[in-house]
Amino acid sequence: LTSRVTSKKFGEGVVAAHKEYIRESPTFFAFFKEENTGKNLKPKGLNVFLYDWNRVVLNENPDYYHASYVDGCTTPQQYILAQAPFDGATQTDFYRMLNQIRPDSIVIMDSQDSPDMKFVIPNKYEGQAITVTSGEEQKCEGYVVRDLTVGKNKMKLYFIDGWNEDKDPPKDFVGVYDKIRRAIGLDSKSILIVVCKDGCSRCGFFCLLDIEAERFRTKGRMKFGDTVRHIRCQRSNCFDTPDLFETAITLIMHLAKKYYDKNDNAATS
Repeated sequence: LTSRVTSKKFGEGVVAAHKEYIRESPTFFAFFKEENTGKNLKPKGLNVFLYDWNRVVLNENPDYYHASYVDGCTTPQQYILAQAPFDGATQTDFYRMLNQIRPDSIVIMDSQDSPDMKFVIPNKYEGQAITVTSGEEQKCEGYVVRDLTVGKNKMKLYFIDGWNEDKDPPKDFVGVYDKIRRAIGLDSKSILIVVCKDGCSRCGFFCLLDIEAERFRTKGRMKFGDTVRHIRCQRSNCFDTPDLFETAITLIMHLAKKYYDKNDNAATS
């Protein structure tokens, strides 16, 4: 403990140490509560676990939604990685989360016509507690933008088109990521919510690219292994198979080449 507090106030050192240790031995009590089991999607019959220590806790009961805070490159809780709603109950809780967090933007790692996203758009919403409306779609190259109003909060949904399988992202996914990030704003201070069917298989890719892109812009380097561990410690099951891990490596290589080519062109111009 003393090695962690030499340059900090003692209380800050204790908090930092506790955060490190809790990641090494996480608990899943909320995930396994009987009243919450029906709110956990089981893709292919497998559990996607939810850590207690950084789960998104809704203000009112029931306080459970399958979503986790994830720290960014330098900003704590920069992201929320969330499971997509898959029935009326989870749709209501999803909108409650949006009404509580009030994000400016939500990235949906699927097309708006995907069966897995049918409860994201409010034409299927039957709840009465929160008014939810969606606006007209704006088609862009590789993605679609829609306005969403939840209560009094306006936000934008970015649906990424072209997915086949989780391990097979759309063509030029790195380019699509870059366009969406710039549309949101490189210096946006709002929490960014990233959604896919299970909240991990595809969400991890966007989070990985965003963290590494910021690291390269601000520090001129990338740390693939550190960032993968960083995300996995905060959102269970991300990069959980060799196929997903291989895809992550490929995406980072494309991102690095994009920045290398950009810098090379700037140096020779």
